[in-house]
Amino acid sequence: MSASSTTIDGDEIISWLPHRHPFLLIDHATGFIAGEKIVGHKALQHNDPWFEGHFPGNPIMPGVLLIECMAQVGALLAAKSWNIQPTDATIFFSSVEKAKFRQAVKPLDTLEIPVQIIGRKRDFVRFEGNVLVSQKTVASCTFMAVTVENTQ
Repeated sequence: MSASSTTIDGDEIISWLPHRHPFLLIDHATGFIAGEKIVGHKALQHNDPWFEGHFPGNPIMPGVLLIECMAQVGALLAAKSWNIQPTDATIFFSSVEKAKFRQAVKPLDTLEIPVQIIGRKRDFVRFEGNVLVSQKTVASCTFMAVTVENTQ
């Protein structure tokens, strides 16, 4: 299957993910190949909520939020690949390994977040993700997610 040439916009992202502002950390995505890979994008602003307190006078994006960016891009990839509707099931982040942070991420940076699937077994998917700023890797990790049917 070839990569989609179209952008997955914010409206489509919220049709696949349960996240909402201010915790939706993907603006749009490109390069979707079902069951394989996708690239998420996020343009950071001075007024993003985490910059006010992390850290005043020297704002940087928390590393855990960089991991969350990768997890949300992975959830989008899985949901769109296997038609997992957020009304029927939730894709939960279940583990992270080999997380590395190489450079501080600042207001006005633009994040490029490539994520690929490296394994799948039943409801579990293993991903490899990176966060890049100006084509330089600033964070990376391997992580897993599990799909759980909604009960309510």
